[in-house]
Amino acid sequence: MVELRQLRYFVAVAEELHFGRAATRLQMTQPPLSRQIQVLERDLGVELFVRGRSVALTPAGQALLPRARRAIDAAEGAVSAARDAVDGLARRLRVGYPAGWVPAPVREALRRVAARVPEVDIDLRLGHARAHADALRAGDLDAAFLHSNGEVGSTLASRIVAVETVVIALPAQAPGPADARRPLAGVDALLLPAAEVDPWLRDVLLEVAVAAGGDTSEVADVPSMESALPAVAAGLGWALVTQSLAASVEARGVRFEPLACPPPCRVASHVVWSAGAVSGPLRHFLDACGEAERQRVTAERALSAVSAPSAGEVGSRGRRAGREPAPATLPATAGGRR
Repeated sequence: MVELRQLRYFVAVAEELHFGRAATRLQMTQPPLSRQIQVLERDLGVELFVRGRSVALTPAGQALLPRARRAIDAAEGAVSAARDAVDGLARRLRVGYPAGWVPAPVREALRRVAARVPEVDIDLRLGHARAHADALRAGDLDAAFLHSNGEVGSTLASRIVAVETVVIALPAQAPGPADARRPLAGVDALLLPAAEVDPWLRDVLLEVAVAAGGDTSEVADVPSMESALPAVAAGLGWALVTQSLAASVEARGVRFEPLACPPPCRVASHVVWSAGAVSGPLRHFLDACGEAERQRVTAERALSAVSAPSAGEVGSRGRRAGREPAPATLPATAGGRR
C-alpha cells in the first residue's frame, strides 16, 4: 500500500527534478529521500525517474504526478475539514490587494483555494499597502499581497508568491535612455509611490533606481504605480513599474522600456498574514500560494535550461557578434492589452 508521505516525497522530486533541492524543501537529507523513492518504485513495480546527470520523469512518473497531487490535496482537505468542524472556524477569507497588478501566480492561488474549498467566501479588498498592513495587525484582514523585500515587521509573516521584472515607463515621444546600463541617468524626475502609502514598494523601487543610475534626490511622490502613468504621459517624469502592470493597463502617451542594468531589476510580491493567526481557510490559501510559487520556480528553471546556450554556442556566437545577446524588448506603446 502506497503511503501519503511517499507521494509527498515523489511530488517534491518530480517538481524540483533534483533530489538535493527536493530534500531541502522537505527538510530532510538526500539519502533517506532517495531510499524512500526507491521503496515507492519497488512497491509500484515501475521506475518513476530517469537518473543520470539530470533527473527526469519516466512515462510512469508523468502518469502518477497529477494523481499524486490530487491524492495529497484530498487528504489535506479532509484534515482541514475535520479541524474546521471542531474549531468552528469562520468560512470567510479576507484578502487585500493593491490596484494595478495581479501577477499570474496570485491569480492561480486564488483559483486553487476557490476550487478546493468552495464553501469559503473570498472577500477581495482593494487598498494601499500600509492600510492593508494595519488591517492585518488589527485582525480586519486575513492576508494581503504586498511588493516588498520580505521585511514587514515582527508581528507579520510573509512568503514570496511571485517575482516580476521592473520596466521603465516614459513619455511615448521621449528619446530612449542614452546609456543602456544606466538607463535612468539624467532623468529630471522619478515618480515613486509615497512612503506613507506603500513604504515597502518604494524601498524596493529606490534600490532598482540606484542600480539603474537614477538620481534618487529628484523623486516625486505618487499614490501608486498605476497613478504614475498619467503623470508620465504629461511629461512630469519617468516611473518604474512592474511588467504585469505594463501589460494590463491602458496608458496612452506612455511607452515601456526594459531595464538592462545589473543586477536583474526584479521585485518580489509577498503574501503577508498575521504571524499568530492562521485559520482553516487561510491555511488553504497559504498552501495554494506556496504551490503557485513552486510551480513558478520550476517553470522558470525549465525555461532557463531550454534557453541557455551550450558553452560552445556561447563561445562561437559571442566571438562572432562581439557582444552579449540583446535583452527582449517590450512593445513600443501600451495602447492596448497584451
